[in-house]
Amino acid sequence: MIVVFLIGFFIYLNSLLISNPEFADNYQTQPGTYTQLDDSTRIFGNNSLRKLQEGFYEMYVEGEPFERGNAIGILTSDLHEYQEDAFINQIKKMIPGEFYLKFLKYFVAFFNRDIEEHIPKEYLEEIYGESLHMNSKYDNIIGSPYMRILNYHAAHDIGHALQDKNFVAGCTSFAAWGSYTEDGNLLVGRNFDFYVGDEFAKNKIVAFINPDKGIPFGMVTWPGMIGVVSGINKEQITVTINAAKSTYPTEAKTPVSILAREILQYAHNLDEAIKIAGKFDLFVSESLLVASGKENKAIIIEKSPEKMDVFAVNDSILYCSNHFQSKAFSADSNNIKFKNESSSNKRFTRLKELVINNPLLNPSKIASILRDPYGPQGKEIGWGNEDAINQLIAHHGVIFKPSENEMWISTAPFQLGKFIRFDLDEIFNQKAKVRNAKFDIPADSELIKVANKPYQEFRKQVSLVRTSTDKNLKKNILKMNNLNPEFYLGYEVAGDYYSKNEMIDSALISYKRALKCDIPLKKDSLNIIHKLSRLNNK
Repeated sequence: MIVVFLIGFFIYLNSLLISNPEFADNYQTQPGTYTQLDDSTRIFGNNSLRKLQEGFYEMYVEGEPFERGNAIGILTSDLHEYQEDAFINQIKKMIPGEFYLKFLKYFVAFFNRDIEEHIPKEYLEEIYGESLHMNSKYDNIIGSPYMRILNYHAAHDIGHALQDKNFVAGCTSFAAWGSYTEDGNLLVGRNFDFYVGDEFAKNKIVAFINPDKGIPFGMVTWPGMIGVVSGINKEQITVTINAAKSTYPTEAKTPVSILAREILQYAHNLDEAIKIAGKFDLFVSESLLVASGKENKAIIIEKSPEKMDVFAVNDSILYCSNHFQSKAFSADSNNIKFKNESSSNKRFTRLKELVINNPLLNPSKIASILRDPYGPQGKEIGWGNEDAINQLIAHHGVIFKPSENEMWISTAPFQLGKFIRFDLDEIFNQKAKVRNAKFDIPADSELIKVANKPYQEFRKQVSLVRTSTDKNLKKNILKMNNLNPEFYLGYEVAGDYYSKNEMIDSALISYKRALKCDIPLKKDSLNIIHKLSRLNNK
């Protein structure tokens, strides 16, 4: 009976593996090829992909849903393959072995068995069009191209639900207008700290979508992602998403990036954005900071799997990290615990300090705030600390000026490189071929030198000390902690190394030194205390 049950359950799981959508027969495969216009530009019909000197891509796509997806697939197939390799390689680091990957395939298939019911058909058609141009090398391991790309759209949500496992760090955003900005017009700044390895962040795309229905919009994305995490439309609406504390989800609903996409493509004002948000059920908790240039105002739509509320302010400044602020969630135990035990409140505090210290905000001043790598009161807490607004891992930083349909996108490294300006009116009205760099925001060369360079070397030393079997790494440990002397992680890694090699006195010293540093997550402090206690009891 057990064998029969297992066979039946296996057949059931296989039946959940999505191969193609029901509407697939409506569309014939359109292999198509792009035309290489020059060294940096690809053309397919009226659609284009251009690699910028700064290292990322600008894409323009128009038409009906399937046509858009098909064009994206043709223009970015090689980039999408690279992106998927980077994502799968990161997953393999966390889940080694093909057996476990196959188990993960069936788990995701079961969890996301009804995901198609929660995504509007328009976006399913776009996703299907793109999936026709995906590589088949992961078909047997993960699933069909359509299944994979569909499930990848829930990766952001699942990562945020598992933030206790450090799969993602904390995003920070804010909006300012009226007396807080130089000209009184609305400005929005945000860091998107979704980290899936260095390789995953390489091929960023600023995509300009001109749909057959709805509003043209621009967004910062990556190959294979049609959802929105940061974007602006031609009706001067911007949307950014910030994770909040979630319980572990039990079933898939609408990925938050799809909800943000729906708002960006169809909302003309804040009221319409709220109505759209109310139509969807999420399987994680999320804050959506929505701003309107025409209304010169911003709100935060706070949404959990159970309820939704809107947070607005009487003042002209709106802050957002990773805890909820509205009345509906003020007494929520999950939210209170997360606020007290995570980095969210410290980043929130630091954000307020920086805004106060930078009166009459403009895009350049917002860039300096997004780049700030220090803790509250400007305290040095170590490069890469999650208590900082800039943790040197961001997929992108972005600044919006909705009233002018402008956005500035950060370039490598992280938010410290140049912020490139894009004008939606130029792109959608004129399809300008030459971008005017006059209004770009220069790189922060000083922070690149004093923060990013030592931090990248520090990361290499951390990896070496963690993985090496060499019992004589004292010089490497000294170098590691000299590169980042205020960061607790180096001392914890040193303590782990010494403990593993039975150098108890050195391990005790290292753990005690770690506890004197700023540790953003309470669980990490408790973990170090536990290690210290265990050694003391030996």
